[in-house]
Amino acid sequence: MPATIDLDESALVLIDAGSVGEYCEDVLELAPLVQMRPSPNSEHNAAFYFNRRQREGGYRFVSYHFPAEVEEPLESAGLDLFVNRLMGT
Repeated sequence: MPATIDLDESALVLIDAGSVGEYCEDVLELAPLVQMRPSPNSEHNAAFYFNRRQREGGYRFVSYHFPAEVEEPLESAGLDLFVNRLMGT
């Protein structure tokens, strides 16, 4: 989709449905608590949702796109910063 603003290609964004096919002038970037990633057992991408912060560090994300619940560990400085701000720490 063409845009008149700079977009971070690694971020997920929401756009106005009326903008489809036109130049996008404004977007809402989703928090890093939702991520599109390849599933561990296939080549298909799936949405992974923040599940919990692990005691030993890092985070767990879960996808509900598959018959069995799929969990993935993730470590990310950007996510650390976001969660710390969210928790007020």
